[in-house]
Amino acid sequence: MTPSDDLPPIPRPPGMPRIDPPLRAPPPDDEESPHSRRSTAFLIGLADLQVKNPWRVLGVVIAITLVAVALAVRLTVLTGFENLLPETRPSVKELNRVAAHTAGVSTLFIVLEGGEGTPVEALRKAADALVPELEKLGPPWVGSAEDGVHEALHFLGPRAGLYADRDKLAKLRDDVEARYNYEVSKVTGSDLGLDDEVPPPIDAESLKKTFAIEDAAVERYPDGYFQSRDGRALIVAIRSKVLGSDFKQGNEALTRIREVVDRVNPASFHPAITYAFGGDLQSGISEYTSINRDLTEVGYLGAVMIVGVVFVYYLRIRTLITMVLTIAVGVSWTFGVTEIFIGHLNLATGFLFTIVAGNGINFGIIYMARYLEVRRRGGDLAEGIRVAHRETWLPTATAGMAAGAAYGSLMVTEFRGFRDFGLIGGVGMVLCWIATYLTLPAILSVIERVAPLEQPGLLGQLRRVTQGGVAFGAPSRGWRWRRRARWPCSARCSAWPGWWRSPSGSRTTRWSTTSATCATTRARGRGRSPSPTSPRRLPATSAATAWPSSSIGPSSCRRCAPRSTHAATPRPPTR
Repeated sequence: MTPSDDLPPIPRPPGMPRIDPPLRAPPPDDEESPHSRRSTAFLIGLADLQVKNPWRVLGVVIAITLVAVALAVRLTVLTGFENLLPETRPSVKELNRVAAHTAGVSTLFIVLEGGEGTPVEALRKAADALVPELEKLGPPWVGSAEDGVHEALHFLGPRAGLYADRDKLAKLRDDVEARYNYEVSKVTGSDLGLDDEVPPPIDAESLKKTFAIEDAAVERYPDGYFQSRDGRALIVAIRSKVLGSDFKQGNEALTRIREVVDRVNPASFHPAITYAFGGDLQSGISEYTSINRDLTEVGYLGAVMIVGVVFVYYLRIRTLITMVLTIAVGVSWTFGVTEIFIGHLNLATGFLFTIVAGNGINFGIIYMARYLEVRRRGGDLAEGIRVAHRETWLPTATAGMAAGAAYGSLMVTEFRGFRDFGLIGGVGMVLCWIATYLTLPAILSVIERVAPLEQPGLLGQLRRVTQGGVAFGAPSRGWRWRRRARWPCSARCSAWPGWWRSPSGSRTTRWSTTSATCATTRARGRGRSPSPTSPRRLPATSAATAWPSSSIGPSSCRRCAPRSTHAATPRPPTR
């Protein structure tokens, strides 16, 4: 036995309370960094101008926007594929040269249809009456008009042999030589009768039969008319110098031609005769109308979706109005510049309204988020605009330049569809950024003067609920509250509004506070020890009675610890 065996056991020291090291207090939110850069100083000066004299800034913006809108409404959508081709290519130049010297570059067909008892001659008389009247319109509306190939038949009929195939001419030569040799030998008596076949005779009828216009071609155009075989439909073909993609000129051409047809009145030749239009001129106008309707629907749908997303994110009417007006200014400037530098839209750029608006509104979303953050902390209008200017201009400018560079890379192509797309998109990003920092703060200043964000009384409370800081995740918080309630660490520690469940599980009261999460025990009512990983919530009035405030400190609520002013206390002992 050693001496140490006789000594009593040394008692273990009592458990020491865990004291978290003090956290450094964050710097005050209202502390501003010095204006060390000229750009920051300029933006602060601009913010002061927008707060003190917002109408002066808005006056300049409105004047520029009116000019841009006046230019933008003059834009037309060219639906032809020739508007996508590079103008510098030799093939495109040749196409334009040939088009300038031809009777027409587009066709329009007037289709006359008769009924069951409509005579063939009635359709032909109606078509013959239309042709001279249409030709009176002249270019560019009507380059030529015809209801058949009468002139071609009249010219080619007696001259068809001049356009005969080479094989036919070679056979005719052989037949002429053979017949000549046969006739000479027959006259001179040198024909011994050894030839089994006598060469065919050559006369006017055989030549006409060989070199006349083929029967298939004659049957294709009955009596030279563009008429169906059953005689119930006849076409009047018009060649026009108006492009099918030229909506304005094309509509004018169709209107003039329709007036001529109505004046001639084909139904006067037979009551059953009706007419309709066809051809690439009519198709081009129909396609343009359809594309224009689609662009309008896409624009409306895109605007509604953008507005809806902004409203769901902020849940504020004033924010929605401000951002809609701001992006409208940016889009107007974009398409006003498009009219100056391009002058039209095409199939590739017609849908850029929604794209420019959807990308350009990102600057306003970031700006408004920073502005409202300052306002929720208690800052006034001037402070919110200055902070938003100072802390968002460089990130948003970088993002805008990056997006503009991505669009601008398309300008190196010769394909006009991509080149115009890159120009409009790149310029649109820059103009939307400028419009955001000029227009949005000024509109906020005007709205703040008309309807301040903070107002006393019932109206002020209503505005604070709907416009004063409801977060994006608010609609889903009820599910989280019901799923996992939490307890505050003290009477002064609080969290956002929620339902509190008592230890027995029944819903007892609703309470509202302003801070973030508080962590203590999850199962206080079930007799278990507090655990910072199992948080629950109690109303502020019940926190002190449900759990002694002397046993709750910064160590039990890490998110509230930086803001707590009470001293650290030991954690309660476990059972």
